Amino acid sequence: YHQLNTVISEHLQAWILDSCEGSLWSDLESGELRNEAGARLCNEVGRLLVSVGSLDRAARVLAEGQKLREDLGSLATHAGAVLLSSTGELLDKQGDLDGALELYAQAYKTFEITGTLSSPEAATLLRRQGKAKGDRGDLQGKLALYLEAHRIYKDADCMETVDAAMLLSNLGAARRQADDLDGALEAYEEALRIYEKIGMLETPDGAMLLSNLGVARLRQRHVEKKKKAKEQAVDAADEAFARARKIREKTGTMETSAGATLLCNIADVKVIRGDTEGEYEMYEMAREIRERTGSLETVPGAVLLSNLARLRASRDDNDGAIELFRQARFVREKTKTLETEAGARMLAKMGDLHATTGDWTAALGSFQEAKFIRQKTETLETEGGAKFLAKLANAYVKTGDVDAAEETFKTARKGFEEQDLVQTLAGATLLEQIGDFELQRWRLEASLEPFREARRVRKNCDKLDTSVGTALARKLHSVTFSIVCLRRAMRKFKALKTPKA
Repeated sequence: YHQLNTVISEHLQAWILDSCEGSLWSDLESGELRNEAGARLCNEVGRLLVSVGSLDRAARVLAEGQKLREDLGSLATHAGAVLLSSTGELLDKQGDLDGALELYAQAYKTFEITGTLSSPEAATLLRRQGKAKGDRGDLQGKLALYLEAHRIYKDADCMETVDAAMLLSNLGAARRQADDLDGALEAYEEALRIYEKIGMLETPDGAMLLSNLGVARLRQRHVEKKKKAKEQAVDAADEAFARARKIREKTGTMETSAGATLLCNIADVKVIRGDTEGEYEMYEMAREIRERTGSLETVPGAVLLSNLARLRASRDDNDGAIELFRQARFVREKTKTLETEAGARMLAKMGDLHATTGDWTAALGSFQEAKFIRQKTETLETEGGAKFLAKLANAYVKTGDVDAAEETFKTARKGFEEQDLVQTLAGATLLEQIGDFELQRWRLEASLEPFREARRVRKNCDKLDTSVGTALARKLHSVTFSIVCLRRAMRKFKALKTPKA
């Protein structure tokens, strides 16, 4: 059904765009629109082309609009600033962030000179500037611009518009990024109310908003403490994703990068509910869409491939999983995101898989590369970094590098202490690994304390009466008994060597 809608929508969209653009060029060439009206139409048609991804065609139309305004001497006007803002958005989507920021600055100055900084069009510019700042890593700058744009829309009584709803959706995403979950949900819900009121929810932008709302609800599940509240958050996320999917199928936009991302969001709900088959199905569908749309070699594509690798490994298809990890690594290298914390986590997962297959040499190689990246990105001295070091130390043990293992276990222990992780199950696991390491070197006394501490931690976590806890107790008893026996033997040996009076 949604494939039929996709075909219909694509043909209808192409017809509308061709008609609008063809009519515009015809009137421009005839001289009929070499005026202010023509300049405004260039901006509107250009924006329309940008919104559907026809960037080359949009560039030609907007460039013509700018040339026309220069000929008319109207570039340094409010309408000229609007055109510069639209062209900046085009450059942003083309990947020319420097060029976009330069045009945004020029548009801002023009709004300022014409005394129209409090206009809705200026607020739209601020929203675009905020996105560009965010792309540069300036989260606070992005939030500040979004809030200023929100104030302008409110003062101009233009909150119930598509542009205001888009701003609120962007504001929600920025607040979520800043860990302000309540603020994010407030912005998303307000945007949803506006989209519904103006009858624009059943659009690709409406579907994107619902997807973002669903993601925020899933994050809410992690902060809620009561079981019922957690379940309600998951239900709300599921409902938002279902509505988004229905809209995308209706508008023929499932076969897009955003549609693939939505399927991955739905997969997140499936895994929470224990539906691994459903999770796998969603990820496979998402991969097929990304392959067809040429969007697999992107950061979301790399995340998708990593998740598929994890699921293949859970199905005992280790060769398939390793191949998917290699594809994910290639994509991260191509997108220059391998040397990030996310890239380090992917390499660590790849190392885990190699370890599962018994290829500890390959595992160590992946772990060492992940360590290098964590050091470079200054994410080694974090909770994730401390847990990772425990894996690296174990890999050194398995490959026989005793000195490196000892040093890494010490660093991992220090990291766990600094991150207050020792009194957790992960801490108990690390302590037991340290005990095992000392035991392998026949250092019974040195292994005793880590084993005892691991046992205390498990008891405090109410995880002692488990198979792992039972095995630890047996190990501790065996070491204690061995130490007692050795001490008795040493005393007898000393007695035999001591001459009788």
